Amino acid sequence: DLDTAVEHLQIGIQQSKLIGNPGILCDGYRTLAIALQGRGEHEAAQEALQQSDQLAESCQVSPLMIMRNSSCHVQIALFQRDLERAQFWAGQVFESTDSSLLYPCLGITPVRIMLAQGEKTKAAVQLDELENLAAQKNCGAGLIEVCTLQALAADDLDEALNYLQNALIMAHSEGYVRTFVDKGEPM
Repeated sequence: DLDTAVEHLQIGIQQSKLIGNPGILCDGYRTLAIALQGRGEHEAAQEALQQSDQLAESCQVSPLMIMRNSSCHVQIALFQRDLERAQFWAGQVFESTDSSLLYPCLGITPVRIMLAQGEKTKAAVQLDELENLAAQKNCGAGLIEVCTLQALAADDLDEALNYLQNALIMAHSEGYVRTFVDKGEPM
């Protein structure tokens, strides 16, 4: 229910402004950008992400927060099929981070670029490492994300369906939908 999600995010952002915590606001704007992109509102998604960038710049937040914004730019650019812009923003990510609050330290951004470039074998190797890392950290949301990306990187349909089945089983109890839908047509 993206309409309700956007509404709640906008309320949360307004309330967060009262608190004055730039980190929480940046997280809110990034999440809003992903939700708006999910609704197909490309320009609004870019505007929300730019608000996060401006806030990060004006409040001098941590470099990690800035890299999380860059990771979100990568996701938005890939949603919009703009590989050149995605590659630019991926070059701004120097540590293992991602835009998601659910798995911020897995470093999935380079894999997203590899998949967009058609480098499935290279991505699959990296995803195997990330799968182990997510399992070690007991990061269920991260593990689900990794499995969905493994499905996209798989060599054949049976292998892809196996990864997808694992992701769906893990995601079922939490009702995950966007993790799958946001992968677009290949998913």
